[in-house]
Amino acid sequence: MNATGTKLERAASIEAQTLATVRQLLVELGGSRGLEELAARGATAHLERELGLGSLERVELMVRLGNVCGVRLPDRVVAEAETVQDLADALLRDNSGESTGATIPSAAIEGTAPAAAVVSRSPAQIADLEQKISSAESLTEILRLRGLCQVID
Repeated sequence: MNATGTKLERAASIEAQTLATVRQLLVELGGSRGLEELAARGATAHLERELGLGSLERVELMVRLGNVCGVRLPDRVVAEAETVQDLADALLRDNSGESTGATIPSAAIEGTAPAAAVVSRSPAQIADLEQKISSAESLTEILRLRGLCQVID
């Protein structure tokens, strides 16, 4: 396979992972309008205006993209990104060696992210965590429970 084909495959893979991560966040946030916009516009969907992702949601998205891709995007990239495609482009730039401050392991790009990044939950576990989060009495407790969501196998 030629280098151009490999670059196109990587770009498509990163975009697909970014879209899947955004979609999962919207599902968990209960953003039905955002899900509709994401389905209609794809990677061109505006993070704030169309998907309803404010600064806190962007931080969560940054953490999730970091877990999925094995990279920590600089805060400025997530703050300045306007569309889902901007995030995918930043991830792709990081992998190509352009300087945004991070690199992505090739396994993550090829869709074989480390097992620690893949989290599967039973319906009972999801229901239990959702119930605990909805009855949490403090932000600290909510954040702790959200952290558990990332660890459960």
